[in-house]
Amino acid sequence: MCRAIAFVGEMHVVANCISDVLQSPISTVSLEINNSIINRVENCKYLGVIIDDQLKWSTHIESVEQKLQRLIGILYKIRYKLPNWCLRNIYYAFVYPNILYGLEVYGKTS
Repeated sequence: MCRAIAFVGEMHVVANCISDVLQSPISTVSLEINNSIINRVENCKYLGVIIDDQLKWSTHIESVEQKLQRLIGILYKIRYKLPNWCLRNIYYAFVYPNILYGLEVYGKTS
């Protein structure tokens, strides 16, 4: 087993890695900042984009899809009550930004 301790800058970030050569070091990494241990989580929402521990975007895409389904459903129900220009404005105000936000990050993923 190898043990590596790294201190970074004034924040005294300590990363302890205890692993065999054959094991993945990601599964045994602990992170400590100012004597507080940072727990590993499966996914995290940061600036509106959901990032998971394997950098797969399926969780984020599913959440965007659910949000868009709700908005499209509302537009579908009011489509005959409002003129087309108004529906278009609602689309560009609520639906379009949800599609575009973060698209540069996860757009080319499978």
